[in-house]
Amino acid sequence: RGDLLHGLQVLMVDPNDLSTIRGELRGVKGGTLDLQYYGDTRCSATIETVGDTGWDQSAALRIVHTVGDYSRVMLVETLFAGFVKHIEWDGQMESIHRTYEVAGTLYGMESDLTSGVSVAEGTHALDVVRQMCEAANRPYRIGPNATDYIFGSSHVYDAGASRLEILFDACE
Repeated sequence: RGDLLHGLQVLMVDPNDLSTIRGELRGVKGGTLDLQYYGDTRCSATIETVGDTGWDQSAALRIVHTVGDYSRVMLVETLFAGFVKHIEWDGQMESIHRTYEVAGTLYGMESDLTSGVSVAEGTHALDVVRQMCEAANRPYRIGPNATDYIFGSSHVYDAGASRLEILFDACE
């Protein structure tokens, strides 16, 4: 339909509770979204801005796509949510061009290092999945047809192992 209007907005959300919206990032001029099926964190984005964005230096960022016509908004969908890893800017105080490098939410688990985790013989792999997601305060969903595995021997993950590494190991 030629009368459809598409919009993108970047919302600032609480990094510990992605359902809590803190506000909208101002001055968004463009960016990229990179979906990586085989990458550990699955996706990343860059968000280009100009001027004062209002970012509070701790919020996660959510990219939202909207579709509507002259009468109403018909679709609102989240394309991406992630954590700011790095900000590049041109150093010009007059223009303040910034590029936010944002990693997917799995980056939070990749950077959450443990002080060592042990998995006892007889432990269910899905219990390890639950434990890693809950310890990282990340929402998760286990499908109804997910198969489980029972560890035949104990396993120790050394200090410095990330929650994502342990999660991936349990899922394998």
